[in-house]
Amino acid sequence: MLKISPILLKCCAALAFTLAAHAQDPWGPLAERDVRRIEQVIREDHPGPFDATNQPFRTLLSKSFEQALERARKVNSFAAYNALLRWFAGRFEDDQLQVTSNVQPVNIEWPGFLVSNRAGKYYVQNPSRPRPSDGLPSDGSTLISCDGATPDDWVRTKVIPYQQGVPSMEADRLRFAPWIFLDEGNPNYARPKSCTFDSRGRTREVRLTWRAIPYQQAVESARRAGFGAAPSGYGTRTFGGTGLWISLPSFAPQTDQELSALKQLVNGGTAYRDKEMIVMDLRRNTSGNAFWGMLLLRSMYGDDFAERYAREYKHIEREFRVSPGNIDFYKNDRLRRNLREFGEKSDPYTDLARIADAMERAAKDGLSTLREPSIESRDREIPDASAKIPNPVRGKVYVLTDGRCSDACLRFMDEILKFPNVIHVGLPTRGDTVYGYAKTVKLPSGLSTFSCPTMIRRARSRQPNVPFVPAFRFDGDIGDTPAVEAWILDLQRKPQPKS
Repeated sequence: MLKISPILLKCCAALAFTLAAHAQDPWGPLAERDVRRIEQVIREDHPGPFDATNQPFRTLLSKSFEQALERARKVNSFAAYNALLRWFAGRFEDDQLQVTSNVQPVNIEWPGFLVSNRAGKYYVQNPSRPRPSDGLPSDGSTLISCDGATPDDWVRTKVIPYQQGVPSMEADRLRFAPWIFLDEGNPNYARPKSCTFDSRGRTREVRLTWRAIPYQQAVESARRAGFGAAPSGYGTRTFGGTGLWISLPSFAPQTDQELSALKQLVNGGTAYRDKEMIVMDLRRNTSGNAFWGMLLLRSMYGDDFAERYAREYKHIEREFRVSPGNIDFYKNDRLRRNLREFGEKSDPYTDLARIADAMERAAKDGLSTLREPSIESRDREIPDASAKIPNPVRGKVYVLTDGRCSDACLRFMDEILKFPNVIHVGLPTRGDTVYGYAKTVKLPSGLSTFSCPTMIRRARSRQPNVPFVPAFRFDGDIGDTPAVEAWILDLQRKPQPKS
């Protein structure tokens, strides 16, 4: 049974007609139509097919598309449909190229517990804390293996390929560890039958009994097991007596209230300068516009100091895929967002308006791409970071991340970690590819949407899908704010490496 989100109610009539047209076996045709649309969008709007520095991209697209069409013929359920689309998108290992389902099952199955990956060890998270007689592994025991395979092998080879992650990236192995024990009905996932656990030096084999659990409850449990329940609101508060804690869970404010809170936080930077310690809490931060981070750096450090250290974006060259769909996206979607968040005279708005106009001219000239030179190569002088200007921020700045830091969060990390007296703590971030400015496309079935990048960032210092690794790592529950606070206070009392 599927639960349809409110945003899809208008699509129900069309979806019912489509299902009726394929009454014998609707899922295969639906999967094929959506796969074909994904391939079309990538071919027409993604910069990869025209990226001379990434020749394997075309081969990957062609081969994956062929395999996806073949697999579509065997799709006979929503779970199989969903698994196929996520597998197809996941082949590109790009957190900007993703499929998102607009519907969800009412229930999925689990054996009564999940696991958390803490520094490569998988610990049982047992929310119901059953009695020993219930036959489940005890809370906190270590998972050794399932059906002869290590838990790391399960996550890398069986879970991540259908969750649109990157097996080599630790953040994704942390995030998707709980999904070893969640069965969505994917016919390609042979769920564990028997697992071995260690509890205080005693090993025990448990034959798993799978049972239904509400889907949303399962997802929330998996999120908590992955990275804990970190706070989700913007704001600042006193920390450690003379320090400051800044919560920045996103660079994508969704409501007017969030937008107001983010503006207040960003514009208050001068008040942060005299604090003995600042914690920049980026837990949960996955998306948005990195310009918010630049505004915060300029507010905290002053324009002159920030211009000398925030240098990564200045030598980036951008190459845009020219297509009618991308021009429409920039003019009628992204520009509106930039106008709402930053205003008509802001750099994000005027820059994108200029790009959209240039893309229109390039399209008339028959060009497939538009390349923008870097700021360094244009007429603006880049200040020398070696020039001695006093740091206006008095205390150490701890940048706290969990494994969800991606997209705009990573571009903020590109800049802030170049500033003096800044220390990265917490867990490794995710990584990303050179492709960005993703747009969202509704797929023909109405069941899913597809996110597709539209530009390339060239001359970037950080390599594709390479994360930021903290100088000091926290391997407990990264969502346990009191525990993280105590840990950072302890760090503050210890000698720190020079940044």
